[in-house]
Amino acid sequence: MIVDDNETNRFIIRKYLEKFHTNIDEAQNGIEALNLLKNKKYDLLLIDKNMPNMNGIELTKKINENRELKGIKKILLSSTLDDLTEIKDLNYSAIIPKPIKRADLIKEIIMIFKKDVLISKEVEKVEKNKNFKGFKVLLVEDNETNRIIGKTIIESFGPIVDLAESGEEAIEKIKYNKYDVIFMDIQMPIMDGYETTKIIKNLNIDIPIIAMTAYSLVHYKEKALKIGMDDFITKPIDPENIYEKLKKYYLIKKEKNKTIKENNTSNNINEVHFKKEEFLRRVLNKKELAKKILKGYLKDLEENLERLDESINKTDNEKIKFYAHTIKGASKNVSANKMAKLAEKIEKEYNDYKDFEELKKEYILLKNSIEKFLKELG
Repeated sequence: MIVDDNETNRFIIRKYLEKFHTNIDEAQNGIEALNLLKNKKYDLLLIDKNMPNMNGIELTKKINENRELKGIKKILLSSTLDDLTEIKDLNYSAIIPKPIKRADLIKEIIMIFKKDVLISKEVEKVEKNKNFKGFKVLLVEDNETNRIIGKTIIESFGPIVDLAESGEEAIEKIKYNKYDVIFMDIQMPIMDGYETTKIIKNLNIDIPIIAMTAYSLVHYKEKALKIGMDDFITKPIDPENIYEKLKKYYLIKKEKNKTIKENNTSNNINEVHFKKEEFLRRVLNKKELAKKILKGYLKDLEENLERLDESINKTDNEKIKFYAHTIKGASKNVSANKMAKLAEKIEKEYNDYKDFEELKKEYILLKNSIEKFLKELG
């Protein structure tokens, strides 16, 4: 219920809220509000502080005195908030300064009801399935109210949400952050969703982009997909639809990660410990030369590791540096980059035998990697 003696104020607040399909009653004064409360249950009262005859404070006190009305949520609307002592114990859920901004009003209502009033009850069905923790979403929307509602819905399912108010801001955020999916408003001033998507695609950034538009015509959907968008939802956004899109692209990401992990597992030794492609380029793809160099490298590496171990046991710092340096240089030449880095660490500052233990472990992995490569060469 909106309780305000000013008809224009009531009209503005109604317009702010009616698009969300809420049932709204109006009262011009406190007495009229109390009469309505006798016959109907309300979830929320928006009460103007400064009304003639019975002001908002007096009305609130009367409501609080009635046990049947105590549970109603109340927001105080006031153009004068200098003295808050008189409202200290009146249990307002929020206080909003006038003139009221739509975004402030929507935000407070969402906070009060934990999304139950303005967001479809479908959220309750799927909110339990917060399967998308760690999933990062960029919501691109120029309308502040839509950003608040969209962010609230998406976050209710677990993802982290970043906001962009324009296409330009979205592009800047994408350059410096990693996102798993983008919800992109189509109708935006200056740079619309279509143009923004084209620029993102030209940057060779592979992020699924879901178009959001108030128009459900096939023409708009086809245009969105044609310019490179991956999916499409209509506005006002529905939590169930948001959930389905998140689920779809979360599973796609999961499958991609699984494939990458499997590939990394099969190629892990070669890629991490020994970069064979890099080494082959270095020897001009001459296989016989490659085999000769690698066999000699492994033989020398084994000997140098033994000497390094002896030097460490004798605490001979000069020899520790010498053999570590020798291992580093030889390893760089054959693209055994991790071995080179570990040796360099010992060369620069040897502090702990654990460093050498790590070097020995790397030697085993590197040896396996190179021997496997030698078999491939034939």
